[in-house]
Amino acid sequence: MELESYSTSINGMLFNNTYCWIVKFENEIIIEVRVYVDSALVQKVIEENEK
Repeated sequence: MELESYSTSINGMLFNNTYCWIVKFENEIIIEVRVYVDSALVQKVIEENEK
């Protein structure tokens, strides 16, 4: 699954990100999820909003 997020952090920094979820099912039950995201952007938003 591909997702896009358009948001703004507490300090007004844009936090637009794209995600890719790989989901593994077994008997219609999710048994594994891998999420790919711009983790450098996530870290920057966290650091900028902790000040």
